[in-house]
Amino acid sequence: MSRLFLLLTILLATLAACGSTPPQPSLSPSQPVERPSTPPESAPPTTTPPEATPSASPAPTGTPVSTPAPIATPRPTPSHVAVTPTVEEAYLLAGVRADLIDCRPLRQDLPSGTTGAIECGSEEPGVAKVGFFLFDGTVDVMAAYWARMDAEGVQRDTVACESGEGEAAYMPGDDEVESRHGCFVNSEGFANYRATAPSYLMYIGVLGKTGNMRALVDFAWRGNDSVPGYPTLWAESAD
Repeated sequence: MSRLFLLLTILLATLAACGSTPPQPSLSPSQPVERPSTPPESAPPTTTPPEATPSASPAPTGTPVSTPAPIATPRPTPSHVAVTPTVEEAYLLAGVRADLIDCRPLRQDLPSGTTGAIECGSEEPGVAKVGFFLFDGTVDVMAAYWARMDAEGVQRDTVACESGEGEAAYMPGDDEVESRHGCFVNSEGFANYRATAPSYLMYIGVLGKTGNMRALVDFAWRGNDSVPGYPTLWAESAD
């Protein structure tokens, strides 16, 4: 009986041990606990972003905004339009003195009876321009000359251009001589020299840059080697 009781006791103890829940094992200190690692920081951009374009600060309220003054662009000087000379203009252009420059046809504000006219410049300091006017006959030549002398109040048959305004014949003669010249200062203060060349049916006008009338006479007669001579501004071309 005692042996049977002992066996039953051992069997019950074994069964009781198998039916109990075993305890959970603890983490070993030698095994480190895995923790999520911190992700590496992103690398800085390889390119530098473009700088923002600075903008003008708005003007304070009530402050007038100044507008930049426009830049003045000089206009080109218009060039003279080339024109084909008439027969009369070509005749005049061919006979001008060599020191006259920039000669061209003149077709406005001409004396009555003009059949052709040209205007020239000069590098002479006291001379602004020289005009040549061609007519059909000496009547028109003298009419244009006297009209200007009378309009300026120049006294006839006085000493021409020596000490002031004056008019006279530059060729001697008993009757009224048609080879004449005279000087006056116009309303703008510029000296004028006017002469007729009746053998060429021509009337000549020289406008000065100053009031010096004598300077215009010397210019008009430059190079004259005849006695009494004549203005040398124009001579008929040999061609």
